Amino acid sequence: MEESIMKVKEAYEKMIYRDVVKYGFHDFTTQKDLYVLNCENKPRQDLIERYIYLQLLFLYPICPHFCEVSYIDHFLGFA
Repeated sequence: MEESIMKVKEAYEKMIYRDVVKYGFHDFTTQKDLYVLNCENKPRQDLIERYIYLQLLFLYPICPHFCEVSYIDHFLGFA
């Protein structure tokens, strides 16, 4: 996770949004999927919530409305 965070941060600093989507969405999702497969579909809840939070944080500047609604629904329990 930490490596993806650094890659996304560097991509944002260089304003290379294609890499933000690549590292922050595609690669990050692949890492999560591999983790779920390796722990035999019994992942730690705190890691999955951190994944969701970071995913929303990565994508917020690109698609803010979706991220805001998802954050409110998942973390705040409204709706």
